[in-house]
Amino acid sequence: MKVFGAWLAQQFLAVAGPLACIVVVDAVLSRMSVPVGALERVLFWTIGAPLGYLGYLVGRAFPGAARSGRWVWILPVAFFVSVLAWSLAEFPLRRALSEVFSPKPPGGLVLAFVVVPAWWCCCYSAGIHLAARRKRPGQSKARIG
Repeated sequence: MKVFGAWLAQQFLAVAGPLACIVVVDAVLSRMSVPVGALERVLFWTIGAPLGYLGYLVGRAFPGAARSGRWVWILPVAFFVSVLAWSLAEFPLRRALSEVFSPKPPGGLVLAFVVVPAWWCCCYSAGIHLAARRKRPGQSKARIG
């Protein structure tokens, strides 16, 4: 149960944290009358790098979290694959890819709530994995597993 709780907390951290940041930035920029469409698209994809680094830091600070944090990507990627498979079964290839990857409606919601969070979780898990592989001071061999 402890490992599941750590996994669930990291799952939330990897998705809800960045999404909340984007919502706040969107609200602030909207109040300032700044067009945010292009900025949101850039933020969606580039947040993956800081999340990878965050995963690395979490893995270094809490080595016990590495075991569960490595698997944060599974649920969002499985959901992404199922949405993509459904879209490919329902529509011709061009429209299916547009439905999943387009930032414009109706695909924008799929991109924002399925595709990009899967990317974020992959980046976070990669950071955790790299931290677990790195040798710690006083450690004779990097622990993998």
